Amino acid sequence: MLNSLKTFVYFLALASYVNGSPAPSSPNPNGKGNGKSGKDSVPQAVNSVELNGVTYVNKGLVGFGLIPSDFVESTGDTLGGIGSAIDFKFGTFKASKGKFTGTLVVSPDRGFNLNQTIDYQSRRHEIDFVFTPYYGTANLSFANAQTTLQLTYKMTILNWDRHHVKTSGLSPIAVRPPQAGYPFKALADPEMPVASKAEPHLSIDAEGIVHLRDGSFWLSDEYGPYIYRFATDGSLIQTIQPPNAFLPRDARGNLNFTSDETLATGRVGNQGFENLSLDRKNNILYAMLQSATLQDGGLDQNTSRYTRLVAYDVSKPTKTRPKLVGEWVVPLPQTKKNKTLASSDIHFVSPGIFLALARDGKGRGDSNDESNYKQADLFTINGATDIHDTKFDDPAHPIAIDGVLDPSIKPATYVPFVNYLDTAQLAKFGLHDGDPDDRTLIDAKWESLALASVNDNDYPNDYFLFTASDNDFLSTHGISLGQPFDAGVDVDNLQMGGNAFAALLSTEAFPRMPPAVYYALKDRLLPQISRLYKHVAVPFEAPEKTTYGDVDFIVAGPLTIMNTQETVDQVNAPHKIVQAAIGAQYANLMDGNRTSNFAVPVDVGEWTMFGHGAEEEEARRLVEDGIIYYQVDINVCTDKEEFERTIFYQAYGDLGMIMGLLARNIGLALGEKGLKLPDPPNPPIELSQSFDEILKFMGWSMDTWKAGFSTKKAVFEWVGSTKFFDPRMFRSHGEGFRKVKADRKMYAEFVQWAEEKNTGAGEKRRKRTEEELQELRNLALVHFNKKIIFNALAQEREQRAGFRQVWNGSRVRDWAELGNHWKGVKLIMDAVRKRLGGEEGVAKFYGKDGEDGIRRVVLEEKKCLSLASDIRDEASVATSTEDGLARGITNLAVV
Repeated sequence: MLNSLKTFVYFLALASYVNGSPAPSSPNPNGKGNGKSGKDSVPQAVNSVELNGVTYVNKGLVGFGLIPSDFVESTGDTLGGIGSAIDFKFGTFKASKGKFTGTLVVSPDRGFNLNQTIDYQSRRHEIDFVFTPYYGTANLSFANAQTTLQLTYKMTILNWDRHHVKTSGLSPIAVRPPQAGYPFKALADPEMPVASKAEPHLSIDAEGIVHLRDGSFWLSDEYGPYIYRFATDGSLIQTIQPPNAFLPRDARGNLNFTSDETLATGRVGNQGFENLSLDRKNNILYAMLQSATLQDGGLDQNTSRYTRLVAYDVSKPTKTRPKLVGEWVVPLPQTKKNKTLASSDIHFVSPGIFLALARDGKGRGDSNDESNYKQADLFTINGATDIHDTKFDDPAHPIAIDGVLDPSIKPATYVPFVNYLDTAQLAKFGLHDGDPDDRTLIDAKWESLALASVNDNDYPNDYFLFTASDNDFLSTHGISLGQPFDAGVDVDNLQMGGNAFAALLSTEAFPRMPPAVYYALKDRLLPQISRLYKHVAVPFEAPEKTTYGDVDFIVAGPLTIMNTQETVDQVNAPHKIVQAAIGAQYANLMDGNRTSNFAVPVDVGEWTMFGHGAEEEEARRLVEDGIIYYQVDINVCTDKEEFERTIFYQAYGDLGMIMGLLARNIGLALGEKGLKLPDPPNPPIELSQSFDEILKFMGWSMDTWKAGFSTKKAVFEWVGSTKFFDPRMFRSHGEGFRKVKADRKMYAEFVQWAEEKNTGAGEKRRKRTEEELQELRNLALVHFNKKIIFNALAQEREQRAGFRQVWNGSRVRDWAELGNHWKGVKLIMDAVRKRLGGEEGVAKFYGKDGEDGIRRVVLEEKKCLSLASDIRDEASVATSTEDGLARGITNLAVV
């Protein structure tokens, strides 16, 4: 299973106690839940906080779902980054018999931009969901947990600039003048961030979304930072420009919307309007910066905590331009080292009360696995100072200096609330924080919130909080603008909210199987499944295992079978045919190359023939209807090669993970896709997908692996036989170890075994130095004949970096001797691009002719445009360039 959009759902009582008196709160909303033995379970309070005399209760995580990182949407691009902004499509959230259905409207940010921003058209997707809250206390498996929130992609709608021109994700390096009538006409645009003068289409880095009754929607953006309103068909309706203090300006006071340069005042690059929410009753739209503005201390994490929240009256936006009606200072949380934890989203709760999603950037998708802070907190602006239309809207008057707030300002009150890193809550859904870095590791970037009532009139204060992660389009099988890419890691789009069949059956309905029962079931089903797939196998079981929770089949190559209703037709075996073939009563079916789960009933007395009749009777006694099941998981692989890699990596329990740990200790990454050399922030280098070759490099015997292991100690000794094994690298205690011990018993036992080996040697635990790791990485590159490729890529990146140092506005200004007159600089750069074939053409020219060649062309274009050196005022630049531009463009054709 690849990683993708992930979503959590939490159950919250927002006003459980008001001024000390209890408010109604449903113990189990909308009827039956899916707790133990099919009976209703009561969601228990995890924690509570008080704010403004009201107690708010977190009743825990009750749902989890994901969309794989390699899922392709209707435009042909990878469906990524969709946790950047989410909302419920207006009027779709409905409840029925303990289940909830609806449609999420989601917006990605600016596409896959690991190395640089791209011309990615802004868009929104619609995703249908079926949410079955899990209120039980037993821990679900990762696969089972996903059935509590089932997500189905529906459609994609592209967003368009004026005159049906495509929007872009490129960092804007030009400013489009305001439309006629601005600011007096409600729909006229202010100055707009555009990709370039040559391509003056609107650049958007979307981070917040609010869907409206009429199908239109508000979208907040980081480049502006602006708030846009788009129609149902994606066409731009209007733009809200915030006060001057928010707008990015250079030292001369000019607007500059780029995210690639450090400016003088306004929002910090990539820290714009990350947060957006609507008070629907009063039609007040709220937007908040991710952290402090430049003048308020935003460049330093130690001083960037005082961010700004603004409010606009949008009751009649098409008739009257949305009016600024409020502005407040919100103090963001900080780490123990006083580093600010920026806010990724807010959600209106009640007048003056908001949820805020603050987090660090650690977790799946980051180089650091262990997160310290990911929370949906609460803050109130009731009693805070409203600074709108005051001197603080002028960037010359900061609200804070060196992290100290102006004493005339009372900030919002901020309290911690829902902790996403709660170990027990994550474990309930098969997830964890910290080592190991696998598909069950919590994602790094949680960026959006959506709040829905449980729809119970008797309990009006009970809500479900949907929260989603932004996977940054990280996929090893991605597609961007029609081109494939490998980001080096698969990070699922996760959603969290509230056994594979937890919505239907209790955990007790799936008793663990004695070995004799397990092997008999495997032997019985193997021929049935082999009739449907060309390649079928069960990974070698972990040694010394006394019971089994399920049977895992790995398959590939669906066979063509006769359609039983119309024998003329032949079809590839679908999941329903598999379900019938193995006699499963229930199934959780996953489209594509994923793992589907099947519940196969256990015949009464079936275990007796294996000498386990008493265990069967006890298992049946624990469930209400006396019916028990086998869980059968079928993992469908894309091809034979993936099938063979999966079989190898999943063999012998946690052995694949243990091997991955050894590889990580020498600076490499080993997984089901083979061995890679991480090269952050660049994509990793693929060393080999052949486990035969990988084992040769590591010094592990494939013959021993094939012969099998009778004990876990034999597995550990085989792992320890590699020349790269150093017991000083391991520990069997500490927070990271504790978090994986329950679910990864064999993995944990190996680490303990390794530590005991080191204890015997009497040496202290150590880490390899960077020099040692570099030597080992180089050894791997040479062994797999990847050294030349690695060096070529490094040289290419070095050339790109050199090109960026040479080809920029400051260097062109110095060559052309234009002082601080940037309009002339911009005209020259646009002319050079046009002459040499765009930015790529300029880069190729630099690779051939170097800095001297670029400088020569710049000076030629300056001459063509009739620009004078060291012009003293901007007006003279404009006059000279307007007269010379026509001559310059004509001359381009003959230079």
